[in-house]
Amino acid sequence: MKIQSAALAALGLAFVVSACPQDMAKSADPAKTVQPGQTAQPAQPASQQAQQPAEQPAEQPKEAVAAVPTAEAGKALYMQGCANCHGLDGSGAAMRAMMPKLGDLTSAEMHGRMKDADIETLITNGRDKMPPFGSVFKPDQIKSIIAYVRTLKK
Repeated sequence: MKIQSAALAALGLAFVVSACPQDMAKSADPAKTVQPGQTAQPAQPASQQAQQPAEQPAEQPKEAVAAVPTAEAGKALYMQGCANCHGLDGSGAAMRAMMPKLGDLTSAEMHGRMKDADIETLITNGRDKMPPFGSVFKPDQIKSIIAYVRTLKK
């Protein structure tokens, strides 16, 4: 019976590790990636592409303005990188048996204890079974995820 339990736990851990998108940034083609808040444009047939004049890029301001992190953008990023373990609602209830230390992102205690900088460090560097996402998400994307996580507090 102990062997079956250990095998089941190992299988579950293998599933969790394989579900985490550690290489998401490396595998995505930046030219084809749709960022939160953008809509995908359908591909045009080659015959139509040749007939249309090339679009001129808009002139960029001298100083680029950083995007303001929003909970809406953070929700889309959360669904990509965090929901596999923490769940759609942030409670982590479905994975708690396999990962007892998994953070409950809905907990008022967690929200009171952790500052945004603490959460940013945790997402960037990882901890215990949570992989680091610093190479997956840009700093402003991590701030958007934090803004969304703050909306999960119960």
